[in-house]
Amino acid sequence: MSARIAIERARTAYHEAGHLVVGMLLGFRCSFVSIRPDETRGSLGRVVPLETHGDPTTVDLSRRSTEHWLCVLFAGYAAEVRFAPDARDAAREGARGDDEQAETLLERAGMANHSTRHLLRARAAELVEQHWSVIEGVARALLREEEFDADEAERIYGRAALREPPGSRVGMSRHRG
Repeated sequence: MSARIAIERARTAYHEAGHLVVGMLLGFRCSFVSIRPDETRGSLGRVVPLETHGDPTTVDLSRRSTEHWLCVLFAGYAAEVRFAPDARDAAREGARGDDEQAETLLERAGMANHSTRHLLRARAAELVEQHWSVIEGVARALLREEEFDADEAERIYGRAALREPPGSRVGMSRHRG
């Protein structure tokens, strides 16, 4: 594997781990997570939410639920940038699909404005920072295994969360989105 491909694969693993960890923190489960490229979808990786089978625009549009989904969507980019800060442009390109889903959700919920986007991107970045050790553990597992189902995702998340420093959970409660 070339160095360029290895770096892209690692960035993808951190991106998907960001989605997965923030999603689980906010009470969402996934049915599948992968860093195997999918040419038909045009994606390098994906996390498929359990409740909606991949379509977060079908979830409850309450403000709280919408904000949680948006944090999950924005967390991929935040984690990728945290892992590779010099690759912001590539991370932005990799998050294009997430941003399109977020925009659709913001519009459907009547929340499409710059300040809401900015606030939720900042909240996602804060969650990524607070739970970085868990994201690292999940990303390492993705780099080893490439994909796993809901049960394996929860097991890997749980193991990584047990190793998380005690103070990192302050102010964060686990609840359904």
